[in-house]
Amino acid sequence: MSTYTPKPLTIHFSDDEVKEMYESLSSSRLPDDAVPGVTWDDGIPLARLKELKHKFQNEFDWRKVEAEMNASYSVPHYTVEIEDVTLHYVHQLSPDEGAIPLILMHGWPGTFWDFSKVIEQLHKPAGPCMPSFNVVIPSLPGYGFSTLPRKSWSVVDTARVYNKLMTEVLGYKTYFGQGGDWGSYVLRAMASVYPACRLAHFNMFRCPPAGLLAYTDYIDYLAHLPVVGGYAKTLKEYARYSLLSGNDFKLIRRYEEFRATGRGYSDIQATRPSTIGYAINTPLSLLAYIGEKFHAWSDPTLLSDEDILSTVALYYLTNTFHTSVVIYKMSGAARNDMSISSKLWRVNCRFGFSYYPYEIGAMDHHSVSQCGPMVFYKEHAQGGHFPALDCPRDFIADLREMASRYWWTKDNHMVKSINQKFDKPAGHP
Repeated sequence: MSTYTPKPLTIHFSDDEVKEMYESLSSSRLPDDAVPGVTWDDGIPLARLKELKHKFQNEFDWRKVEAEMNASYSVPHYTVEIEDVTLHYVHQLSPDEGAIPLILMHGWPGTFWDFSKVIEQLHKPAGPCMPSFNVVIPSLPGYGFSTLPRKSWSVVDTARVYNKLMTEVLGYKTYFGQGGDWGSYVLRAMASVYPACRLAHFNMFRCPPAGLLAYTDYIDYLAHLPVVGGYAKTLKEYARYSLLSGNDFKLIRRYEEFRATGRGYSDIQATRPSTIGYAINTPLSLLAYIGEKFHAWSDPTLLSDEDILSTVALYYLTNTFHTSVVIYKMSGAARNDMSISSKLWRVNCRFGFSYYPYEIGAMDHHSVSQCGPMVFYKEHAQGGHFPALDCPRDFIADLREMASRYWWTKDNHMVKSINQKFDKPAGHP
């Protein structure tokens, strides 16, 4: 019998808090360009920041977003005490008796609202033989309405708490997990340790290169030889291009470009999270810092300013930017273990991986397949690091297709008896 007591939550900030956010933004001064002709290679251009600031001040309506956060889900927001964490989560039940429990996991600089465009379709029946889902969306510890636990907390601890949420608080015997960014590391731990995680889908997956691809890194060591010299990079590119499909090659190339030019933020957050956490504490600084990440990591043809502004406002109003970045230091060891070994934290359930061309943190699908029983792989022509935001149709389609093909018992009957819809979910008031 569950001993947990979930409490319903209505998202609401006072008029004074909302007014202060807009006034802080309005009173913030912007400098002139540091260097004429600055581009995105140097960070967010001043003209773009001015545009976002103007939209925030004059067009963005937090009260509208707040109402959507509550009304869209018919207020199925809850908080529950699990171990050292007050965990916030959304639990949207499907009217379908055989709905599959699905936990969606965000990363940084995301929030639970990353899934605002997909939850409605995922929980509704989509037709004969097409699965629907009981959707669970937790906020990472230290994000949004979830508290930050003790100092030694890592994604492995978060995985344990999420598993308890699904099995002990909500009463599901098995579940389907989906994760990107830090959510992919949490899901990796869940799929490695907990048998209740029956199926897993990733849109980001870090692991070492497999097969002959692993040896291409050694070409870098030949650069000092006179006969190779400046040709090392060209040789490495040619070797990889010969071994990989076009999209896999592009994915690895994009990741290496990101490592060379775009991961400075990660090093700062992994070494001095307090300093950067205290420095980024105004709406304008959040707009610059998070806005640049959304631009760099998303499909530019699909990027929505509303998504950026909603995310920035949520970080500011919950005052959680400084607690959100500590995951980079506290979970660094677990992230490294998962990134450098296909055997440590091996995925022990059937899993899938979806390719989006603007993703900045994934490996080729062959290397990913060495980390467990990969049964699903899909390539998309658009989308990036936040596919549920910039490519929701493809995101939904992949989850439905994977579940319809692989959420089966041994006798090939859809799992309905194992996970029944609860009139009142276990542990809920």
